[in-house]
Amino acid sequence: MPTDHFLRRFSKTIYRGRRWLLLGVFAAVLSSAGYWAFWHHHTKRFMEVRKGVFYRVAQPSEFGFRYLIKNIGIKTVVSVQLYDFRLRRGLISFSDPDGCRESEYVARLGARAVQWPMGTEKSWPWLTPWQFEQFFQLLDDPRNWPVAVHCQGGRHRTGTLSALFRLEYDRWDAERALAEMYSFKFGGAIRLQEHNLRTYLPRPHPTSAEWAALQCYYAPLLTQTIADYETLVRKLRSARGEKSPPESEVGGAARPGVSAKRGGGGPTPAPGGVGPPGGQTEEGGRQHGRGIEARRRHPDARRGCRRQAEVPDGVGDHPGPRRGADASGRG
Repeated sequence: MPTDHFLRRFSKTIYRGRRWLLLGVFAAVLSSAGYWAFWHHHTKRFMEVRKGVFYRVAQPSEFGFRYLIKNIGIKTVVSVQLYDFRLRRGLISFSDPDGCRESEYVARLGARAVQWPMGTEKSWPWLTPWQFEQFFQLLDDPRNWPVAVHCQGGRHRTGTLSALFRLEYDRWDAERALAEMYSFKFGGAIRLQEHNLRTYLPRPHPTSAEWAALQCYYAPLLTQTIADYETLVRKLRSARGEKSPPESEVGGAARPGVSAKRGGGGPTPAPGGVGPPGGQTEEGGRQHGRGIEARRRHPDARRGCRRQAEVPDGVGDHPGPRRGADASGRG
């Protein structure tokens, strides 16, 4: 009968459609898995912390670096590994890395390579005073943006710097910064590391009254109105003729890929204490820390400085990070 014939044809059509639908779903899942595996291979644990400023990632391959620099526009690549390792090359590679050294390849792509040795993947310390100073100098200057930071696995050492960025520049509370850090398969909590992050003191910002006093005090040195404190600090540094950072801070014969020259070239403090302290060496950081303690213990010295600069109490103070105990753990 015509009705039976119509039903049989309709059933066959439904069966064929269901088969093609299943094939389509399978192909979509397969392609999505392949896409994830491809980028997981080249830019593992990549995350945009703040658009146009700070990014985090595990050790990229040559292809991964090309994507970061050419597509995202990364200007500065910070490696916190001990050595200037060779990179994986090609679209897919499961052998030992045999490509260019990272510093060479990053420079070839037109970006700046920086190396801050922070232990190994299994044992890594808290930041040194020198590394704190380098961190602030790098991220305080928009000429270095965007910045990408990486270690080997993109969890522990990279997570520490990312949490520090959240505390200092995004003004997150410690709980929120730690929660984000642990979300990257960090593993078990490291108590000393948590203590150092929980007790970290961000650099203070001036109050409205102090900000008005700063604008009035520095008006003769500036040719235009400054909208915020960070811009004021950058303008003062520029007015003092600070040089741009070197093209690369990687190299040296003592250890492959580790900067042989850490010192010198630090910014000169602005009048009244505005801006970070000078000196990039670890010894300079220790001296700065001792100077802070001396000012805390002898308030008369601080009052004398304020009388000379005629700046209200607390303006431009730069206590820097609280120095916590060294922590060891996975990196």
